[in-house]
Amino acid sequence: HNVITTYTKSGDNEWVWSATLESDLNEPITELGPANPADRVITFNTDGTVATGGTGLVTINSDLLDPALADNLTFQMDFSAIRQFAEGNSVVVRSQDGFASGALDSLAIDPAGNIIGSYSNGLTQQLGRVAIARFQNPPGLLQAGNTMFAESVNSGMAVVGTAGTEGFGKIMSNALEMSNVDLSQEFTDMIITQRGFQANSRIISSSDEMLQELVNLKR
Repeated sequence: HNVITTYTKSGDNEWVWSATLESDLNEPITELGPANPADRVITFNTDGTVATGGTGLVTINSDLLDPALADNLTFQMDFSAIRQFAEGNSVVVRSQDGFASGALDSLAIDPAGNIIGSYSNGLTQQLGRVAIARFQNPPGLLQAGNTMFAESVNSGMAVVGTAGTEGFGKIMSNALEMSNVDLSQEFTDMIITQRGFQANSRIISSSDEMLQELVNLKR
């Protein structure tokens, strides 16, 4: 959204500024800034520096924005660096402390469990926090499959807290966990699979020998 600021000379050492919202949809020009013209007056000293009216508020109603926001968008204009001289005039924006709209690029989790979002405009923001639960008897948890466990009577109720506080561990982001599978079960499954493969191989060999014997009998 482009906001056009216009300066109109209204008297000796006095100018009135106005702001309008540029529209690409052939809609009427929307006036922004204070409704009272007296609040949009800038006066200058004889040396060209600003005497009064060095700042001004510009408000864009939420229904004029696309996409529409829940609240109006208000920002402050700083005219204190403007100088009045007896020559041709030009006004440029020297600096701004706002940021363009940004899209979420990536997520990161710090040791305290804070979920930090990084946006395309260079800003970062905390989006949430990962909670940690501990149990009085962790071995009493019920296996729910896929490395997931469920609370049981033996494990006790979950005590939920935050990482890094007393009694709770820290969160290690981007770390590879060592294998936590049941090795005995994995070896058992491997042996069963191997024996099944061997049995199938013997069946194929037996069938081949029987066919070969039939061929020999025919001869």
